[in-house]
Amino acid sequence: MPIAFDTNVAAAWRTRLTNGYNAIPLMVQTCVQRMTAGTIDWPLYKKWFDPQGNTNPANVQFVRTVFTTLGQWRQSKTLRFFDATGNAIEASAPGVCAYVWLLPAHGLATGVAHVGSGVRIAITQGMVAATWTDRDVGAIICHELVHKLGQECGRNIVDQAPAYGRSNCLTKASTTPAIALTNADNYRCFLKEANNIAWIGEF
Repeated sequence: MPIAFDTNVAAAWRTRLTNGYNAIPLMVQTCVQRMTAGTIDWPLYKKWFDPQGNTNPANVQFVRTVFTTLGQWRQSKTLRFFDATGNAIEASAPGVCAYVWLLPAHGLATGVAHVGSGVRIAITQGMVAATWTDRDVGAIICHELVHKLGQECGRNIVDQAPAYGRSNCLTKASTTPAIALTNADNYRCFLKEANNIAWIGEF
């Protein structure tokens, strides 16, 4: 997946985003390996998605497909960033790092899907915070890409409020696995733990 930037993205931000982008292939490869049939990391899968995971093969296959597709997208699609600092969406959601657009669902009777607009990611100052490592930035990029590719994999992956942070994601996995499977930050958390990336507070 080639990477590109709108002209309003500062040079320093481009460096941080490029470094994060370059960290993605190895991280995703590790996730695919953890989800490979016959060698599935059940404790990790159950922790972030479904405590009864080995009794729900369709859910296991979906998570495997998401990470496999994420690796394929990294090679085949252009990812473009633009700086959305100060716009209405950032003003309505303080602390947001990045986002993609909701569009009418394709192939669904109701709802919305993150498809059809290309792979553009809006970013704010939070995306390039000094506290993030390159792999943290890469994990956030993956969170946004999971939104975009979910419908291609068969389900719409959104932000299921309360959507963010490991505590909320752990609660979803343990109490409502169906929601965990369609919450983008559960995938980011799985990716971080699979790659032994240190937590920064809730993130």
